[in-house]
Amino acid sequence: MAKRLFRKVLRAPGLLHKVRACFDAIEDPVPGCRFRLSDCLMSGLAVFGLKYPSLLQFDRDARTDEVVRANLKSLYGIERAPCDTALRERLDEVDPRELRTAFTRVFAALQRGKGLEGFTCLDGHYLLSVDGTGYFSSSSVHCKNCCEKHHRDGRVTYYHQMLGAVVVHPEQREVFPLAPEPIVKGDGATKNDCERNAAKRLLGDVRREHPHLKLIVVEDGLASNGPHIKLLKALDMRFILGAKRADHTALFEWKATVPGRAGEGRACALLPGAAACAVCGLSAPGLGDVVPGIGIRASRAGAHPLGHVVKAHAVAGCATSRDFRGTR
Repeated sequence: MAKRLFRKVLRAPGLLHKVRACFDAIEDPVPGCRFRLSDCLMSGLAVFGLKYPSLLQFDRDARTDEVVRANLKSLYGIERAPCDTALRERLDEVDPRELRTAFTRVFAALQRGKGLEGFTCLDGHYLLSVDGTGYFSSSSVHCKNCCEKHHRDGRVTYYHQMLGAVVVHPEQREVFPLAPEPIVKGDGATKNDCERNAAKRLLGDVRREHPHLKLIVVEDGLASNGPHIKLLKALDMRFILGAKRADHTALFEWKATVPGRAGEGRACALLPGAAACAVCGLSAPGLGDVVPGIGIRASRAGAHPLGHVVKAHAVAGCATSRDFRGTR
């Protein structure tokens, strides 16, 4: 009976019902509007779920196609879909943090329903891929939260970006997104927000919402710096970070001096507070000198079981050498 219940919850109607319940609980900033906020939020979700190429096409079908209208009502609970202009205006008023509950509820349902089976690796950890992306750019249309790029010729480009976090596995086609973090200019701010600051907020929220989840964070070279690695370790997160030669000269020079040991794909695992690797006894310059407790994984993609996830060279963090047992 319980297994049947979980299957029902993990089907599309069950998951959409959970999301709808979260959206219904969000306070409407404009009470009395002819379009309910929850209908607008579910319409935004339907645009992606039904794979519409544009809001205008969604608007047309929601008004004229009986099959689409029936699906919107039965699956998404939408009584009246807003037009594309009203949808933009209503969604602009919503604080993105209000949507986090929907992500956590769906993820909790996946955990209870065994939906994450087969996604663990390296001592039961989940791979959390984190990266930034842009989704809006204009030289004329802008809002108070837009970041700004000032060009030499005097032009200004207004843009919005966000930092996404997705649970992935190299042998699975499915991915499970966690709540993204907007990269926006805050009220009264004169400087742009950035991916590093967004990562602090996102990773802190992930650990707060999932305090016992064992994670290996996968990020690009922008994250391979001392302050960010200290944050990851403070949040008890393992990590695999890209490291480019131009950004980490000392690390690559050190790698070149140790052929046959760490230089050929061995995992160096520095114990917390130690000055040398517990596996091969080598000291680790570069990032290893700055932040004690960092393991240096000086190998090209493909040498590690997760190699096709990691591009170029990488810095891998672990608490003990046991985390990389079998990879040396």
